[in-house]
Amino acid sequence: MDSDRTKKGPSIDPLIAEAKQRLSENPKDYMHDLLHHEAVWKNCLMIVEEEKLDVDMDSLKLAAFWHDVIVDGTYEISREEVKGVCDYLSDKLNEVGFDNDFTKRTIETIRHHEFLDQPVTLECLVLQDADKLDGFSKDRWSRAYRAYKSGKMSGSRLAFYVKTSLEWQPFILASFYFDITIKIAEERQSEIFKGDFFRGIAEEFDLKNLYLKINKDSLTKDIQAKVDKIEIRKKRNRARFLS
Repeated sequence: MDSDRTKKGPSIDPLIAEAKQRLSENPKDYMHDLLHHEAVWKNCLMIVEEEKLDVDMDSLKLAAFWHDVIVDGTYEISREEVKGVCDYLSDKLNEVGFDNDFTKRTIETIRHHEFLDQPVTLECLVLQDADKLDGFSKDRWSRAYRAYKSGKMSGSRLAFYVKTSLEWQPFILASFYFDITIKIAEERQSEIFKGDFFRGIAEEFDLKNLYLKINKDSLTKDIQAKVDKIEIRKKRNRARFLS
């Protein structure tokens, strides 16, 4: 799709600038800061190019830079935050004069960007994979760990992210939609989640046993059943948006 809106509608540049300012001045935390959003956008560009996808790049860029923005001043780990940014950005897009189809595509892509949420646009498939892939970034985890050690991020919050990420490892690879993201995630999983770096973080938050359990080679029947379910869901969504 054509991403140059200068001939058919408003520019997205002011809204991207606003998102960057909000992410610089009041990020959710050091796992969801401006650097995270820039990395997600970079991943989006890589996916679109490698997979030769026909997407609305303006809509995708807005979704990439707004998906974890705080609009009400504070952050709690809740889907209400996603609803808040969707409501805010929808009003802004309508106010500026974007057409309804573009606004709906952008907002629904953000609304359903979370891991294992049901995608409703092709852009959503891209954003989901781009966002998950940044969870496999050693730089991102190192940045968050340094923030925790310097008192800029609470231990309870980082511990939550560490625990959740470990629990996802047995089945998260099955959730990636694109060949290129699967390949990169597989390479990074061994480096990050099965190495000394993440083990050290896990031990600091008394999660060593979970780390060891997750890194066993064999899958339990429950985990394998979940992987199979995710694979079926992925196949259905790929058929819907990529056929």
